[in-house]
Amino acid sequence: MKIVIVEDQLDLREELVYFLGRIGHEAVGVSNGIELDQCLARDRADLLLLDIGLPGEDGIAIAQRLRATPGLVIMMLTARSGQETRIRSFEGGADNYLVKPVNFRELQAVLERASQRLSLSTREAPAGWELQRRERVLKSPTGQGVLLTEVELCLLETMVRRAGRAASRRELVEAMGHDFLSFDDRRIEVRISRLRKKIREGTSAEDPVKSEWGVGYAFAAPCTLS
Repeated sequence: MKIVIVEDQLDLREELVYFLGRIGHEAVGVSNGIELDQCLARDRADLLLLDIGLPGEDGIAIAQRLRATPGLVIMMLTARSGQETRIRSFEGGADNYLVKPVNFRELQAVLERASQRLSLSTREAPAGWELQRRERVLKSPTGQGVLLTEVELCLLETMVRRAGRAASRRELVEAMGHDFLSFDDRRIEVRISRLRKKIREGTSAEDPVKSEWGVGYAFAAPCTLS
C-alpha cells in the first residue's frame, strides 16, 4: 500500500516510515496538513496514518475534508485515548484509531486488514446499486426499484457518499434537517430499520445497509448516484 504518515514528531515519523518500508509498504512522512496536500497532489495514497494533535489544521479536520476521497483509508494515531476523542475521530471520517505509544504488532495487523479490504474493493465487481435522486428510487443490481420518501433518500445519499464507510448518527440526523443534540437517538434507529425492511421486501438482493456499533450506518455495497 501507499501510505502517508502525517505526524509532527520527527523521530516517530521516521520510525514509522522505516517500519512500514520493512514490512513491504511504500511510505512517506509529512508533518502537517499543508505538506499532506502537496504530497497528495503529486501522487495518490491508499491510506493515511494521521495524528490528531497537529500544528495548524488538526487531524480530525483533515479527516473530515478527505473522508469522501474514493479508496482512501484513514487511520488516526494519537496520544488522546479518551472516548470523546475516539467518537469525534469516527464521526470525522476515520476508519480506525490507534493510541500512542505505537504498538507495531497491532499496527501491522490493522494494516493487513486494510490492505485486504482495498484489494477486494479493486477487483472487478458485479453491477451495483443505483440511487436515482430525481426519481427517489433505489435500484438493486437486478434492476428492481424501491420508491423512497424524501427522508429515506437523504439517509441513503449520506451513506452512499461515504463510499462504504459508516456515516455517523450525527451526519444522518443533520442530513434529515434536525439538530443532533435535541434529536432522540432512537428515532434514527427506527427510520433505518424501516428503510432496511423496505429494501428487503422490495428487492431480492441482500440488505446493503449495515450498522457499525458505536459509529453509525454504512451502505456496504457498490452504489452509484444519478
